[in-house]
Amino acid sequence: MDAKPNDLLEQLDRHLASPQQSWLFGAGIIKNANIPLMFPLTERVLELEREPAHKTVLDALRAELPENGFRGQFT
Repeated sequence: MDAKPNDLLEQLDRHLASPQQSWLFGAGIIKNANIPLMFPLTERVLELEREPAHKTVLDALRAELPENGFRGQFT
């Protein structure tokens, strides 16, 4: 991967801040949107972390979490 973690985080921030997207959440939306529930989603992220390209981004995102937040649950 050529991009540095900070560059990747900036790209992610710009993507999430895009005015051309919408987020719709509500009861049942996860199932209807075919999005995995929290535990399977977490397992998938941890699987991806084994791949160097994904690990770089996930480590950078994890570094931005507050010390007393979720960081301890994923280390």
